[in-house]
Amino acid sequence: MKWNLPAALPILGLWHAVEIRRFTEAESADGRFGLYLPETRTILIDSSTPEHLRYEIFCHELAEAINDMNDLNLKHHQMCAMGLGFHDVFRNQLTEEAE
Repeated sequence: MKWNLPAALPILGLWHAVEIRRFTEAESADGRFGLYLPETRTILIDSSTPEHLRYEIFCHELAEAINDMNDLNLKHHQMCAMGLGFHDVFRNQLTEEAE
C-alpha cells in the first residue's frame, strides 16, 4: 500500500509542515529516520528511509509532537508505542475504506 504523506497538517490546532528530504550528518548522527522540530513546527523524514517505513515514522513523529505540545514527558518507548498505535489505526482505516 502506498501512503501519501501530507505536506502540512494541523496538530492540536497548529499547522505543521511535513518534509521528506535527505538528512544532514548532524540530523542522522544517532541513526534517526525522523525528527520533530517544535521551534519550526516541522516533521522531517529522511528521504533515504524506505518508502514502506515512512508512514510509520510519520506516526511516531506525530506522537513526539503531541508529547511536546502537551508537556506529557512521555518516555521514548511510550511514544514508540503510541506511534505504532496511530499507524495501526490509520492503516486499518485506509484498508477498510478501500474495500
